[in-house]
Amino acid sequence: MSEPAGVVADVALDDADEPRSGLTPTALLKMLLVAEVRDLIEENGIEPLEPPPPVSDELFELGEALFTTRS
Repeated sequence: MSEPAGVVADVALDDADEPRSGLTPTALLKMLLVAEVRDLIEENGIEPLEPPPPVSDELFELGEALFTTRS
């Protein structure tokens, strides 16, 4: 079970040179942050966006003409 939002896990990162359980402090912190983000996504019912509609050839050519640098 995750901790409430705003609560920071009590993780000692004193020994930056000594990995704990094979993890560096940076890797451990990254794992904790990823887990927290995943919990927040699930708790708030966040779902991926639908992919955008395909770009027509004409629109692609227009964009290319507008943003192509000329020397």
